[in-house]
Amino acid sequence: MIVNGKHIIYLDQNKWSDIMKSIDNPMYQDGKYLAVVQKIIEKSKKHEWIFPVSYTHFAETLIWKNVNNSYKLGNTLDAISNKYTMPHFYEVLKDEIIRIAQGKEMLKTYLIQGDPFAFTGSELLMTFEDYDGNRLPEVEKEFQEFFNHLNIYGSSAISDYFDRNEIEQNNEAIFKAMEHEKIWYLSLPEKNRALQYKLQSFKDLYAAMGLSVFNDEMITCDKKILSIIEQISSFDVHISLKINLYQNKEGRIDINDYKDILFLSVAIPYCDVVIAERTWINIAKSLNLNTKHNAILEKDLNYLMKL
Repeated sequence: MIVNGKHIIYLDQNKWSDIMKSIDNPMYQDGKYLAVVQKIIEKSKKHEWIFPVSYTHFAETLIWKNVNNSYKLGNTLDAISNKYTMPHFYEVLKDEIIRIAQGKEMLKTYLIQGDPFAFTGSELLMTFEDYDGNRLPEVEKEFQEFFNHLNIYGSSAISDYFDRNEIEQNNEAIFKAMEHEKIWYLSLPEKNRALQYKLQSFKDLYAAMGLSVFNDEMITCDKKILSIIEQISSFDVHISLKINLYQNKEGRIDINDYKDILFLSVAIPYCDVVIAERTWINIAKSLNLNTKHNAILEKDLNYLMKL
């Protein structure tokens, strides 16, 4: 789907790394990505291709062992993304729940409509709005200061905002939480395991968000909860991928699984093209998430030459 002549494209961290390395050395992998990277730069400059990235992309870039490449990748993310940022899954989920309660449609163009964590602009002239168009000056100020700092000092300024040890400690905590959640999932009665996990996960997330947009009956009746869940695109992708991960009793959980699922939970419903790791693309296609959410799912950066 093209909106106002624009494609919304999600790239995982490895694809951004390929772009950075190809810019640094045009003969990287025998020039395999030279043509597509040139096209990406051209389309990005014209704002015809939108590449939303998450702050986690920047944070993960910081903890690369090769500091020089870390800075180069940070600058690549900053330049090509044009300041378009992917909201966190939980922010998107919250927006979706609120709009469902209001009887409003969640548009496919969500990522470029503007919300507290999405911003656009040239030369760092950014306007922050919530989904309904209300200005958020306090958010504008915070992020303007961040990117002014980044613009002055280069991507090394990222280290002022993300602490390497804090990131690694957070990753370890997330890893342990996922291991516990998998144990809980496998402890549920096998017959209705996936259904019970889906229902309880929604109840827990809804409670954690402190929302009160539905009456008590709507969030205590399983049948009515399911009717809500069916309308929430990000939750559908999120829970489908987690169930697939947890149902493999012998499978090992990797910390990157959590990050990949968070990104894909937003990218698949709200991007036109998603280019990510082969394993996740194969899983998502096997679950028909591409068809269900009208997204092109691919493994190779060179797919973009076809657009």
